[in-house]
Amino acid sequence: MVKVNSLLTLKDGRLLQWADNDVQSDRAIVLHHGTTISLDVWRAWMRFGAERNVRIIAINRPGIDQSTRKKGRNIYSDIEDLNELLEEVGITRFVAIGWSGGGARALGSGLLKSCVAIHTVASIARFEDGVPESFRGLTDEQIERNRGFQGNYEKMFDFRKVTYEEDLALTYDQVLEMLSTLPQYKKFETEYREFSRDFKDSIYNVCKNGPEIDADDIYANANPWGFNIDEIKQPVTLWHGVQDDGVVIGRSEYLAGRLANATLHALPDQDHISIVVEYRDQVLSAAIQDLQIP
Repeated sequence: MVKVNSLLTLKDGRLLQWADNDVQSDRAIVLHHGTTISLDVWRAWMRFGAERNVRIIAINRPGIDQSTRKKGRNIYSDIEDLNELLEEVGITRFVAIGWSGGGARALGSGLLKSCVAIHTVASIARFEDGVPESFRGLTDEQIERNRGFQGNYEKMFDFRKVTYEEDLALTYDQVLEMLSTLPQYKKFETEYREFSRDFKDSIYNVCKNGPEIDADDIYANANPWGFNIDEIKQPVTLWHGVQDDGVVIGRSEYLAGRLANATLHALPDQDHISIVVEYRDQVLSAAIQDLQIP
């Protein structure tokens, strides 16, 4: 069950949209969605938690669906919003999970004292000039493009507009057709059919508010996060598909080398999307175990 709750009014007057799975607890798994998607993508993950009597919470970042936009936000400001929510609903202990762009927010969750562990799934990493390892796995073209996004919102916005209309018009059948080509589609057909609808809805709920909303998120990813990952001391488990050509595994390899307490699971048969379908149960089970450790 996914229960979309009343919007939380933040201290600065903005609204934050959030959801949980209707399990009552002061402990929770907190899910951070990726870029160009909303919390709707987590529906199956939230039901998994409800079936095991584990509370799962997700938020929509600023500008997405009913959450109020915040111009110029960074990763740290997204975590400040999360902290207000967790204090409001009385969460005293949580494990963060983040997919893709949400991986940065999951890492940032480690700045909060109530966070006891972190799991990232196909996570992005910061591009840092002067730190060659931070560009690990990227082509020269990708490096130059990302350097161009640093400090240049207009260039980021123009980049996002190229595929915006196509993303806004995306249909369930188009998503399903794309996913049906994956090697293990038949084995996980039921899960992929369900995910296709959730994925389509999650993209629409970002794009319906305009291309600037997604540009905000990408800009926050590419520019200074507002914290240093060296500050994160909690156990971090990084799950990443070797076949991922959207966010290459070099991003998680770089993070694993920087984090104080990291474990990398390199999954030979997974790509950027298949991992959140085919490894959902493994990631959530590991996170639940972390949550329950005394």
